[in-house]
Amino acid sequence: MLPMVTSVGKEAVVGVVKEGEFFGECCLYGESRRLTAAVTLSACEIIRIERREFRALLRRSVELSEEFTRQMLLRTHRMQEELAFHLLSNSEERLARVLLTLTSDSLGHPQCGSMPRLSQSVLAAMVGTTRSRISFFLGKFRKKGLLFYDRGLHVDGKAISAMLNGTVAPSNDDCMPARMPILERSDVAYRAAARA
Repeated sequence: MLPMVTSVGKEAVVGVVKEGEFFGECCLYGESRRLTAAVTLSACEIIRIERREFRALLRRSVELSEEFTRQMLLRTHRMQEELAFHLLSNSEERLARVLLTLTSDSLGHPQCGSMPRLSQSVLAAMVGTTRSRISFFLGKFRKKGLLFYDRGLHVDGKAISAMLNGTVAPSNDDCMPARMPILERSDVAYRAAARA
């Protein structure tokens, strides 16, 4: 992820870099001051390429140049979408969008699976709200069956995408675990007494 911190210590996450993507590209055009840092959410391998060497690679390799251009255009488009969504949506929708981004594949298709380990404070910085609101909305999403906790946070990206688009999500039994029936207190007390 690419967090940015203001001079007064306010933090926001302005981007998420997926596997195989570039970051730090502003240095190619003489930008000496970095606006963001890069923080990994999981173990990864990073390749550092000096500015002079990368410019030479872009001139020599048509494939690399085309891939780099494609990624920059996609990132610009994604950032414009994110800015509009951030300005026009409430914090619940923004959290859903962040969860969707974090669980989508490199092509942007919603996936079902575990999220990188993130604190609610980091999610709050990504969404632009408070940690307590994140906690509230995660609980709400869990009750709706959009996510569950099992050694980490697991998200049904297709269901969240459907919620954001106002459509009905297709049944995705492979994503979520079998639900335990919710028992009334009297049932639990009865079963506990029966075992004794």
